[in-house]
Amino acid sequence: MGRPKAARKRKDGPPVRVPAPTPIEDTEGVDLEDDGDHLQAMEAGDPDLGLGADTPGRRTKDERWYKTIEAQIERLPRSAGIDRRTMDEVFDRKTLMTLYKFISNGVIQQLEYPVSTGKEANVFTATTPEETWICIKIFRTSNATFHDVLQYIQGDPRFQGIKKEKRGLIAAWTQKEYRNLGRAIDVGVRVPEPIANFDNVLLMEFIGDETGPAPRLKDVVVDDPERVAEEILDDYRSLFTKARLVHADLSEYNILWHQDKHVIIDVGQAVLLEHPMAEEFFERDVQNMSRFMTKMGAPRDVATVRRHVLGDAEHFGALLSRNRDNE
Repeated sequence: MGRPKAARKRKDGPPVRVPAPTPIEDTEGVDLEDDGDHLQAMEAGDPDLGLGADTPGRRTKDERWYKTIEAQIERLPRSAGIDRRTMDEVFDRKTLMTLYKFISNGVIQQLEYPVSTGKEANVFTATTPEETWICIKIFRTSNATFHDVLQYIQGDPRFQGIKKEKRGLIAAWTQKEYRNLGRAIDVGVRVPEPIANFDNVLLMEFIGDETGPAPRLKDVVVDDPERVAEEILDDYRSLFTKARLVHADLSEYNILWHQDKHVIIDVGQAVLLEHPMAEEFFERDVQNMSRFMTKMGAPRDVATVRRHVLGDAEHFGALLSRNRDNE
């Protein structure tokens, strides 16, 4: 599990307030082949997971937590196109166990409302014991379209030897997004601050205000498209040259607009430069950036976008070779 942490300061704004709860087991570096099925250990009272033995008192406490979580879920507004069937698919028993763990460790206190629903995941808002808003991204396990995620995971040295069954892949994908967010934050790229992850649940910074979540770039008209385009390109260059990641799905659909700034989201599919398909994914991102920047009023051809990211390197392979020589 990714360890909850206090937020680091953004380069252009105050830090997000995140509580410092009881530490939760950190699985970074653990073989993910067995990841994704902690339910038996949790139910058995594994002391490494912070739960006691299976006693009548503990079962009574667990039952109260379950009822509390289920009651919160029942009160969630159905305002994001999420019907009862989808809610049942999202909140399966293992997911409830994960939410129980986060609540009992003081990481989250209250589920608030749905933000979005997608093919792979649903996003909800929640509050912490300090009344800070955060996001909960729950990757769906019942009908998730994870048949194509292997192309993003295989070839990533961080996830070698994972089990290719659905639950294990989802756990790996969740941890992959958590770790990619951390790499991006560390080099100053504007992405949501990662807080914690476990199994199929990812907690991260809420991008928005008291009126609701921030809109996507596709849904706004920016006042200074040239500035916005340059700032996005600068961030992509930092992601590429400093974090050594290719986003692999960057478009106006995966960029939020908040406080007159962009925030890049959905980085789960981002791959390291050493990934065998990194160059193909990079070229797709370059074409997408050229397209949507031109559409928003800051025209740039593919060559210009590529040159901004690569700098004086002639092509992707040349930059990768140079980086290897400097290691």
